[in-house]
Amino acid sequence: MAEICTRYPVIVDSGYSATVLKQKEAAWKRIVDEFNNSNPGKAPYGQQSLKGLWRRLKDDAKAAVDNYNKLSQKTGGGPSKPAFKNKAVEITAALLGNTYDPLDDPLDDDVLPFQASPSDAAERRNERWEDVEEVEEIPIVETPQKKAKKRKQEDFDSRMLKMAEEQHEMRRKEHAAELEERAAKKEIHAAMLKEQDERSAILQLHREAAHIYLEYLKAKTRDTRANVD
Repeated sequence: MAEICTRYPVIVDSGYSATVLKQKEAAWKRIVDEFNNSNPGKAPYGQQSLKGLWRRLKDDAKAAVDNYNKLSQKTGGGPSKPAFKNKAVEITAALLGNTYDPLDDPLDDDVLPFQASPSDAAERRNERWEDVEEVEEIPIVETPQKKAKKRKQEDFDSRMLKMAEEQHEMRRKEHAAELEERAAKKEIHAAMLKEQDERSAILQLHREAAHIYLEYLKAKTRDTRANVD
């Protein structure tokens, strides 16, 4: 997901112009298509589900970088780079660059402005992380309350994702049922039209037979009268 998003940096653009919004909409459509095409055999994800996943990646990236910034202000300079949860979160942070960071980098006065483009910001941030002198990493200690809150958030995210998947599956089944119902109605309608045509044909045959019989009776009557005369 994160690697796909790197091909569409417009999604982290903070602009609200009609052009930017249109570009974002087009980008998300392509992201959804690429993600689903890269996972054949699985139920396709909708745009809202993938946007939810993207928000969680951004939150994890922000948390890692914010924690890195705080630790960097301590004695010793802190860790050499943020402790990302996984590669996807690291990729997300690179794409976000400095567009979300509320703190100045304490080890570099050349801080990118908020308006920096995502690609330039990512490149500059990566350079700063690589240039920082290696120091002993300070272990991150989480309080029981933080751990509980984190578990609660993860459980909530898991439930929301599961709910989104269930809703997607439900909509898929409803759509399939609707298509089946339409097909059944078409078959019934076609059968009714066929039956109506058959009845019309039979009725026409009866009419023709009655007409022939009537003509026969008329002819017979004329012959009888002729014989009498």
